[in-house]
Amino acid sequence: MPCTLAIRFLGSNIRRGVRAFLSRRADRRRLYERSEAAAFGRLQEAAHHRDAGQTVQRLYQWLDRCKTVVKPARLEQAVITSRDDHFKEAVEGLLDRQFGLSDATQSNAVSADFEEALRQTGKRVNADDRARGSGASVLQTLNPE
Repeated sequence: MPCTLAIRFLGSNIRRGVRAFLSRRADRRRLYERSEAAAFGRLQEAAHHRDAGQTVQRLYQWLDRCKTVVKPARLEQAVITSRDDHFKEAVEGLLDRQFGLSDATQSNAVSADFEEALRQTGKRVNADDRARGSGASVLQTLNPE
């Protein structure tokens, strides 16, 4: 009899603990899915699959989550924020392919050049976001004492 009570007690505590663990895990997953890192991962995946339409959509979603990009996210602002001519040219090429501004014979695929520019820009934007989030200023102080 006491053994049965102990097993029931342990079983209910284990179930409660598992439910709490799964709930916390689901909360963390939802938080991650809304993060800049998740949006950047989805952007990289779309670029890797060479889908220009999906890449443009994911690019805007990523920019909406970047702390260093002025809202609402616009590609012109993102290019200025990136401080990278390579990224600017890659974005212009992507938009040309997606929206038909280039020759009709050109592929609708995302270029490897865009992937590389994205990788470099992502590193820079992440570093700026980390500096901003840690309390460190991206800009130097205006009136040092």
